Amino acid sequence: MSIFRKPQKYKTGVKFLAYGFSGVGKTVFALSFPKIAMLDAELGASFYEGQEEGKNLVAISNTQSYNELNDVLDELLEEHEDLGIETFITDSATKFRENLINAVTEIDIKRAKKKLGSDAELDTATSMRSWGTIGRITKQQQNTKIDLSSKGVNIIDIAQAKEIKDQNQNVIGVIPDMDKKAKFDYDVVLYLFTETNSKGETVFKGRVEKDRTKTYKVGTVIENPSYDSWKESLEGNSSNLLGTDYTGQSDKDTNAYEAEQALQDKTLGERLAEVSRSLDAEGKEKLKADLSKAKITSANDLTKNQQNKLSEILDKYSK
Repeated sequence: MSIFRKPQKYKTGVKFLAYGFSGVGKTVFALSFPKIAMLDAELGASFYEGQEEGKNLVAISNTQSYNELNDVLDELLEEHEDLGIETFITDSATKFRENLINAVTEIDIKRAKKKLGSDAELDTATSMRSWGTIGRITKQQQNTKIDLSSKGVNIIDIAQAKEIKDQNQNVIGVIPDMDKKAKFDYDVVLYLFTETNSKGETVFKGRVEKDRTKTYKVGTVIENPSYDSWKESLEGNSSNLLGTDYTGQSDKDTNAYEAEQALQDKTLGERLAEVSRSLDAEGKEKLKADLSKAKITSANDLTKNQQNKLSEILDKYSK
């Protein structure tokens, strides 16, 4: 069966990343979206519960646990329609990532100390394993959010901002404080900030850094950005849902790679015995003839050329 499909218009949720420093309206922006399930890791939304700004909240949880984030995503994939959820907010993605990093590195440090018996080369022992685990979990979470958006749910990730400085400690830019590859997963990236107008009033603004919906050009500055700023793009006419399974595909690829590695880890002798057991009498005779032609009498004490030939023969009978 072909993996391709015919192109057509689908209704999908839009994935937003809104980031900025404290007090620039990140939470208020997110709360402007409809029918919200929200993970509040900073108690930022607690000020708006029961208020006009929080009227769109359907469900909210105060947690920083990356495990609970996984559980919520899995639940929403299956039950968002029954729960009446159209928007999922993580406030903030920065806090969830910090918690993930702390949990993984702490466990790996304990494992390394137990194995090494001392603190010698502890950082080296833990860093590669830790960051590999962090990267895997982060990728899985991002893929699940993409799958959720393919079912029509808008994704709003809020992140804290951090300054980028040159070698002289001069600020040369601002980026979201999260996984550096994460920005590629979003349809809209919005940097939120404030300015003071001529009347001395604080004005909340957002600068568009990316917009796949083509609602705004990159660099456009929006005053008081909200759901209404993208409403036309978010409420398309199509009722067809795409429904991806990137999370499942990632798991399948992991299992396939694990199987390949297990095969490669077997000795040629083990593979020869395994292949031989799988063949009927006629197959065994053909295998024996191929081995004789290659002048291979056993899987032991082979030259490099014979090892390559034996591997090719085994691959042939393994298919």
